[in-house]
Amino acid sequence: MSESTALQVRAVFTSVLGVSPEHLSDDASPDTILSWDSLTHINLMLAIEGACGVQFEPDEMMELRTVGAVVQRVLAARG
Repeated sequence: MSESTALQVRAVFTSVLGVSPEHLSDDASPDTILSWDSLTHINLMLAIEGACGVQFEPDEMMELRTVGAVVQRVLAARG
């Protein structure tokens, strides 16, 4: 289940950021992906919430700054 969840989260990143999956290492962040700006970050977090059935606190949204951090948070929320 964790692998399918990770793939689901990465699919949202691909869709929202308009990047190919090979650009989504665990360390990928707004510093490494040009299309990932502050507005896109909010859209990304909302899309992940909807697709994965999780909810982020506003402060937490701003702390989740890498693909790996977001995947780990969604995995933790899904148990």
